[in-house]
Amino acid sequence: TLTVVLPALTGMLATVTFHYERMASLATEGFSLATDVADWLVVRGVPFREAHEVAGKLVAACEAKGVDLDGLSDAEYAEVSHHLDASVKDILTAEESIAKKNGPAGTAVSSVEAQRARLVAILGDLDR
Repeated sequence: TLTVVLPALTGMLATVTFHYERMASLATEGFSLATDVADWLVVRGVPFREAHEVAGKLVAACEAKGVDLDGLSDAEYAEVSHHLDASVKDILTAEESIAKKNGPAGTAVSSVEAQRARLVAILGDLDR
């Protein structure tokens, strides 16, 4: 399988064009940060089962109004759940979502740098 896939991957990587600004502008569409809302609630002491339910209700409220997660008023957040307030908007960015995922295989800069260092070490060992 690799002998078939690797030439195609090589060709794709040689010709791919990344549109970073477009990627960044679309990164938070489609309620992709709903899990971040649940995590935010858990950090504030809400049990995950309840936080998951609140995040789902938030998505439903946003869909009903035709807005993104950050498109509700403070009062509308409170209508969804007494656990939500305006400060939830602070976490509703792609940058914040990426930075919070700092585990061993996470997307935070520190995690990616550690993963890269590990890969470089593995590749260095292969050269020996």
